[in-house]
Amino acid sequence: VIPGMVSGNVYVGFQPLRAAYEQMDAMYHDPELSIQHQYLAFYRWLQDDFQADAVIHIGTHGTLEWLPGKNAGLSNKCFPNIVQNGMLDIYPYIIDDPGEGIQAKRRAEAVLIGHMCPTMARAGSYDSLSKIETPLQEFYKSKLSMTDDRRVLLISQILEACKEPLVSSTMPIEKMGWGMGLMQTALSSGGILGPLMGGYLSSWFGIRASFWLSSVCLTIATLLVIFLVRDVPISEERRNRKVELISDLKEALQNRGILFTMMMFFLIQVCVMLLQPLITMYVGQLMGKVDDEAVQMAGVIFSLAGISGILAAPFWGNRGQRYGYVRTFCYITLGAGVVNLFQFFTTDVYQFAIVQFIFGLFLAGAIPNINANLAEVTDKSIRGKAFGLVTSAQMSGGFVGPLLGGALGHVLPTRLVIICAGIILIGVSAFTYFTKVKGK
Repeated sequence: VIPGMVSGNVYVGFQPLRAAYEQMDAMYHDPELSIQHQYLAFYRWLQDDFQADAVIHIGTHGTLEWLPGKNAGLSNKCFPNIVQNGMLDIYPYIIDDPGEGIQAKRRAEAVLIGHMCPTMARAGSYDSLSKIETPLQEFYKSKLSMTDDRRVLLISQILEACKEPLVSSTMPIEKMGWGMGLMQTALSSGGILGPLMGGYLSSWFGIRASFWLSSVCLTIATLLVIFLVRDVPISEERRNRKVELISDLKEALQNRGILFTMMMFFLIQVCVMLLQPLITMYVGQLMGKVDDEAVQMAGVIFSLAGISGILAAPFWGNRGQRYGYVRTFCYITLGAGVVNLFQFFTTDVYQFAIVQFIFGLFLAGAIPNINANLAEVTDKSIRGKAFGLVTSAQMSGGFVGPLLGGALGHVLPTRLVIICAGIILIGVSAFTYFTKVKGK
């Protein structure tokens, strides 16, 4: 079989491999590896059957000039001469590689046509792709060496960056609040059910079963997106638009709506994660001992905010859709902040759990309303870019929150650290009211 395409008296094809595909990198320059039959048959077919007058090798470089034989003054027993058999070899060759060009000229009798190096620049990514690019590259390059925890984190980051632009671009604007609330409910449900199912599966069937189930769930989710989700149409003008990453970023950051949303995402995530490094110790203090029972109770209390989020997120999404997303967000953060201040009066772990549950009922509406407002204040052409930026702000809050909580916990009682989160939320509510709601 001679793969290629014939057009009149011109044949275009690929140079045969010197060895099996899996061995190509190691065998490309091997000075002793004899050619396989297909290699010689290909050049014989060109000369005897196709009756080619010349061969033009395109690309720097091929394998002909690296076949076994003498370095100079080749004889009829040297493989380049056996293969070429006197046929004219024309070779456009890049001028910045003279050493290998001389090799082609000396050992394959090639007629070199030098050409300049083409001008190249990194294209970069745009819109939401810029947020997905970094974790995708890391996942691909390190998939065999990374730890399981890192692999799961990268997959979650990729999916997180994909979901919001897709939902905001396909959801009718009049149902945006409801849709974002429903998405937050699904996210909270997965955050609770995932660790629960993983823990039981690993104890019953081993850790490998958890990974199998994760793979099946991801496959099902991918198939559902492919077959059920309508993709966002892209105009020909936008498809052909030149991508300027820095200028696009500056343009997006000039949008006050995007800046406001990024700041809110950051502060909300800081307040949510502020307690993470302290909750186990605080629960142990309330229970009078830090043991396995305290650790289990801390896990239950930390998940209460997620459970209440499942219940409340659609409600707050509908309220935002009816009364305004920013106004509703203002009431949500005020309620969450005030509830957090009640931590000052808790004296046992059950009171703490109740306050956390009520806190989750309020805070569950923050993210859906912020996202819906972002979709409202941004044009569709930059919506993916905007969601990528606010996701970066949210991730930054997730990084700063535990660090800040640990630092404050070192100098302040945990109860006061929790109250600090409440004060921040009340401040967010006041800022939002006086800058976005009052007088409108």
